[in-house]
Amino acid sequence: AVTAAVEGGAASAYDPCLGPPVDLEELEALLAGPGTDAESYLTLRQLPRVSAENSELVERHIRSRVPVVIEGADLVKQAVVDWELDYLKKRVGDRQMTVFESANGSSFRYCDASRNTLGFRYTPPVRSNDMSLPEFERECRRRAESGERQSLLYMQQSLTGLDELAADYGTWDWAWVLRIAQENGWGIPDNNLLLIGMQHARTPCHFDEQENLFTQLKGKKRVIMHPPTDFACLYPFPVGHPCDRQSMPDILAPDMDQFPNFAYARGLVADLGPGDVLFIPAYWWHDLQNLDEFATSLTFWSKQAPTPAVFPLSAASFVAIKRNIEKMLVQDALKPGILGPEAAGYERLAHIVQAIRTTLRPQLLSLLGHVLPSEEECEAFLDALIYGRFDREGRIYSRPFVESWGIVLPLPPSTTSSEI
Repeated sequence: AVTAAVEGGAASAYDPCLGPPVDLEELEALLAGPGTDAESYLTLRQLPRVSAENSELVERHIRSRVPVVIEGADLVKQAVVDWELDYLKKRVGDRQMTVFESANGSSFRYCDASRNTLGFRYTPPVRSNDMSLPEFERECRRRAESGERQSLLYMQQSLTGLDELAADYGTWDWAWVLRIAQENGWGIPDNNLLLIGMQHARTPCHFDEQENLFTQLKGKKRVIMHPPTDFACLYPFPVGHPCDRQSMPDILAPDMDQFPNFAYARGLVADLGPGDVLFIPAYWWHDLQNLDEFATSLTFWSKQAPTPAVFPLSAASFVAIKRNIEKMLVQDALKPGILGPEAAGYERLAHIVQAIRTTLRPQLLSLLGHVLPSEEECEAFLDALIYGRFDREGRIYSRPFVESWGIVLPLPPSTTSSEI
């Protein structure tokens, strides 16, 4: 069930209704193409919730590469029971953990300087610190009690090398995880990230290129998801920007003048509680927000299966093609003699836009002709690739902040039926 706004949540001018749950067939239909209803953003449908005992239906969702909330899963049952802060503090002691601090409010937009290949000059939206768990808990409680909410803390610690908890890992249901990975062609799960954060701490809308079995251990967390086919609605930062794979608009407070395509976005929502496992397929957009203080989650990431060369192309394949083309364009913009080494990132974007429209267009159209059925679709593909993403004013790229903070959408029930 999706709960109402938590105490202390700020108001938002965006006030979508809560629609009925979607089923597997409706989720599969989302992958067929972009939306056509300019009011679809006003309703958030509910993600399907399936009991872990109904393994056949759970695995049908996973095979179809659509999200599902698995209720009552035994994947990490021991951690769901035991991993309170006091237990973790006793086990890991004063070991230093990775803690992020938000630069402006409750949002922790992912930002990776190593991805800044276009050379943007920017202010990072988060800062990284090392703290022990006792230090982290004390500082979180101090900020919460003092009302200091303009800058929150969020621990994001890899379990790799965290040997103090090794005995716990051995109790988890690795046989199930490995079977799911093998049957779906994924790589062996290669990374677990432990997430503990203050109330309202939020990872804004983004997509990953890995499969994720996202497990809620303590407290509640809200997730809002969008299919890969909502790519144009969510205006991702360009490849070559440190916030690559992140949505430019704030989906909890969208600026419809700046991002008009968001009107066609088809959001799905669920509130995750202890023991819930959410399957987040690669390339599916997701926005995650803590509803409770010290809400605790754990990821199981696996490399996705190789994309088969079959037609029509899957929604994930289309996103992969877009990203590969963008990488080619970034490499072109970085060639010696194209622009000087001191050129700003947005100047390189302007070069890319010009190249798509002129010098590189014939080559790109020829490449796309191998995967798209008509020249018109190839032309539309290239135009959509840059629209609203490569042509923004410089401040959008230099201050990649989510300006809203503490917003928890109240989501009143819809009074009308909603179709995807």
